[in-house]
Amino acid sequence: MKFQHHGFTLIELLVVIAIISILASMLMPVFSQAKEKARQVDCMSNLKQICYAMLMYVQDNDELFPLAFPFWAPIYSLPVEPNLKSVTMSYVKNDQVWWCRSWVGVYGYNRWGNPSGGCFDYIIPTAQTFPVIGDPRTGPAHGYAQISRPSDYPLLFCGSPWPQTLLAHEGGGDSDFFAGKGTGATNICFADSHVKFTKFDLNTWNTLYLSR
Repeated sequence: MKFQHHGFTLIELLVVIAIISILASMLMPVFSQAKEKARQVDCMSNLKQICYAMLMYVQDNDELFPLAFPFWAPIYSLPVEPNLKSVTMSYVKNDQVWWCRSWVGVYGYNRWGNPSGGCFDYIIPTAQTFPVIGDPRTGPAHGYAQISRPSDYPLLFCGSPWPQTLLAHEGGGDSDFFAGKGTGATNICFADSHVKFTKFDLNTWNTLYLSR
């Protein structure tokens, strides 16, 4: 008995293509979310390493945090040294930990002409200071003992609110967030070195960032 082999008709091909397209459109957001979750976890690991380095610095420096500018200092016409990276250089050996893959994907490596910078910043101690832990120009250095609840005190985070780059992990628009629309989220490292992915609205962020 001979069997005849028939090819697909145009209608059948179109149906198959349509099904594949529908499945792809359904799966793409899932894949995208999974990739961002992986980047978020990677960022948390980087942030924890930097926080460990800072705490080792504190331990070796009479329990005092460094007098250092944040990495964004060059864009504000402030002195470049000392900064977060330079004061912890002997404790952080891998230069890649200074860059969050999500942040780089949104803002790039050299957004403000600072190719040797990074994407992590300090939580500032008051609303009147630059985002530094101890201003090198004026001091004084802050002691670890001054933090009454280290597990509740946010120390470092992924992003920088001064040039309004905060929502790399959230996917929302910074301008909308700072206009009071919607919520934000980023990785925050607390003074006891635990890192948490934290969501917040503008009022919560202003309280967190400006009222320490």
